[in-house]
Amino acid sequence: MKSPPNMSSPRRTDTRSRTAVRQTELRVERLVPGGQGLVRVDGEVRFVDAVLPNELVAVTWEGRAKPRALSLKVLESSPLRVREPCAHVSSCGGCDWLHIEPAAQADFHRSFVEDLLSRALKTQLAVEVRRPTEPLAYRSRARLHFTTHGRRVALGYFGERTHRVVSVETCAVLEDGLFAAAHEVAAAFAEASSNQADLEGEISVAWGLRASQEKAAVFDITLTRDPSGAAMGRLDQLVAAKYAGARVSLSGAAAPMVIGDPRPVQRAADGLPLWIAAGGFAQASDAGAIALSNTVVELAAPAGKTVFELHAGSGTLSVGLAKDAASFSSIESASPAVQCAKENFALRGLSGKLRVSDADALAIPAGLDLVVLDPPRQGARKVCENIARARPKKVVYVSCDPATLARDLEVLGAANYVAERVLTLELFPQTSHVETVVALTRAARGKA
Repeated sequence: MKSPPNMSSPRRTDTRSRTAVRQTELRVERLVPGGQGLVRVDGEVRFVDAVLPNELVAVTWEGRAKPRALSLKVLESSPLRVREPCAHVSSCGGCDWLHIEPAAQADFHRSFVEDLLSRALKTQLAVEVRRPTEPLAYRSRARLHFTTHGRRVALGYFGERTHRVVSVETCAVLEDGLFAAAHEVAAAFAEASSNQADLEGEISVAWGLRASQEKAAVFDITLTRDPSGAAMGRLDQLVAAKYAGARVSLSGAAAPMVIGDPRPVQRAADGLPLWIAAGGFAQASDAGAIALSNTVVELAAPAGKTVFELHAGSGTLSVGLAKDAASFSSIESASPAVQCAKENFALRGLSGKLRVSDADALAIPAGLDLVVLDPPRQGARKVCENIARARPKKVVYVSCDPATLARDLEVLGAANYVAERVLTLELFPQTSHVETVVALTRAARGKA
């Protein structure tokens, strides 16, 4: 359902007393990478959340040196605007694009990637779009924050650009059952520790497997202080009764406390389970992980090739790349993730050399057919410099940040690598985030 014109959005509203408050009516020029709308106030560029191109908005600003939008009223709405499918949109900072029609979200992502990467590689690129996940109830894992006050618990996400916990009753993008499981754990801490000082921390929740192979939630919990013995006892009871495992990290502790098996499990493209290190990186959804793995294998075409993977994690991409490769090796800095990757290989009868190492410090072997990398959001400039020196025939780069991807591709472009295909995958619907996969081949000098 489209939102009516002249709608007023309470998002980002702050009623506290401020200085230098000024309201202006503005036309939104465009969206920029990061998801905000670009507007101009007396020729000065500013950015506003929760808007769409060409909308007329009334914005109340606070501050002089770096004005910040306090409140927003949409006077003329875009046809791409929809009614947000979440009761907490006005305060929760979890999803920044709930107001945009899902197909339009994919179009905006594509345009961001096309612009940034075309400028980085100095050639016009055509970006393909894939939408493998549903727009709602798609996430099979999430990181939530919580605080307790007596027996009361607040569980949710941080507010937009704050570290204030916004308590919610449910989450529109999380698979059914996960939020309720996290809330039960947080409530157990509150109840068992109600006669002590308040607790605060975060709970990462995902799906795991009980010893019976039954699907059940797992938790990775970080607390700012020690919980009571009663709280840990209650957590132990919950895991024994209905959950697969929990890991609890305390400030200053030498090692986390572990109950059951806290490792998440995702479905892989081959239908078999894929173990993820507790607290380690994994894609937001099973469907997204499968789609990404299939896309990388499609673009990489690893059959019969010597394959080297960097930032390999627990093996989400590795198990598909290694299946038909002539040889496969990978590196990952987190040893628990490498251990999980080895288990995932053993489950499938795959062979490969899986090592713990720092990608930045590693000299990449020469003579490789294929290098695949999926670095963290900050990118991998040093790694790309090493790749350029090693001169593999083909590179497949997976990125969750178009800006750092563009920066790194400048390094590969200068080394005569040419983009064959670029795809965006909608792995994070309702947000300004997008996954990008780029396949590059090394052209003969002078033919790029």
